[in-house]
Amino acid sequence: PNLDPETAKIFTLGTVWKVPWVEGLSATVDYWNIEVENAIVPQGASVILSNCYAQSSRSDCEKIIRDGTGFITDIVDLQSNIGGSETAGLDLALRYDHAIEGIGRMTYNFEGTWLQKFNEIQPTRTVEGKGVYDLGVHPDYRFNFSALWGKDAYGAGANVRYIDGVRECEDNDCSEDNPWRNVDMNVTADLFASYTQKSPLGNSMLTVGVNNLTDANPAVIYNGFLGTSDASTYDFMGRFIYMRFSQEY
Repeated sequence: PNLDPETAKIFTLGTVWKVPWVEGLSATVDYWNIEVENAIVPQGASVILSNCYAQSSRSDCEKIIRDGTGFITDIVDLQSNIGGSETAGLDLALRYDHAIEGIGRMTYNFEGTWLQKFNEIQPTRTVEGKGVYDLGVHPDYRFNFSALWGKDAYGAGANVRYIDGVRECEDNDCSEDNPWRNVDMNVTADLFASYTQKSPLGNSMLTVGVNNLTDANPAVIYNGFLGTSDASTYDFMGRFIYMRFSQEY
């Protein structure tokens, strides 16, 4: 009930270019710049701990709940007006679709993001989150690449996801000259194959595949609050095989 409304200034600029001398090739570029005032977000448990221990913030220390032995049992992290946020970056997408006689149709997709900045403006300081783990995983670069094949009733594809590495600092604060370590980049890959049967009842499709083909582990983040990593960014499932049947009428 004590929250004030957010206000924002948003600027976006984009273009789509279909390459005239290469049939089926197109490119999309989008720039975005967003500034939010009175941003309504949870402050983040790691930021609360950092502000209490490294910045000696009394208000943040009061959000840390302990039992009789001093062990932390809870961190009160309600939605609040943190002050604001600033983020900007560039999205790039490339798509190439073409048919190969006797082989089928091939489609290639590349989607990538370059992060220019990701800042959180707090009452006492501005936390710069790009390339560090102070505000979560916000790397300089991330991208997806997929290749799809289709011919008659058959289809197959592969997908690769890349998340660039970041830095993790002591006290979860990279704004000072604190000791730090590299968090490794993360790469996962998926494969699938499908068969579609047309009938008077519609299209029946059977798909089998494997996600996280190489059984890649999530990047190790010691300040992470779940499994020494970040479940909102990385794949925690590991390799798994699936089969899916769908019916379209």
